[in-house]
Amino acid sequence: MTDKSAWIAYLAGALLALAWKWLVWVRTGADLGKPVALSTREWFSLTLRSDKISWATTAGCVWVVGSIYIDRIVAIAALESIPVADSIAFVLGSLAEFTCPGIAKYINGRLGGGEA
Repeated sequence: MTDKSAWIAYLAGALLALAWKWLVWVRTGADLGKPVALSTREWFSLTLRSDKISWATTAGCVWVVGSIYIDRIVAIAALESIPVADSIAFVLGSLAEFTCPGIAKYINGRLGGGEA
């Protein structure tokens, strides 16, 4: 196992979690009678400044979580006992994708990145 394979597994986990979130969005839209194309446009709609900041901050947060685990950019004692493994990287990538949007919205709110 290499850092490259761990990053691939990490990104696969994050992207599959993102795809799941998109699918839930589209299915919710379908329940409201919206076509897939409209729901997808709404999903990627970045009309507000806070949306743009939130997406960018989320991507950065997911990246940092991967760097902390795979590249060990921060010395965390508890983390040092966990080996870098593709399976753990995959799960961590998906967890980061589910967790980081909330963190991004918190940071955005604290820094005053409100609506444009």
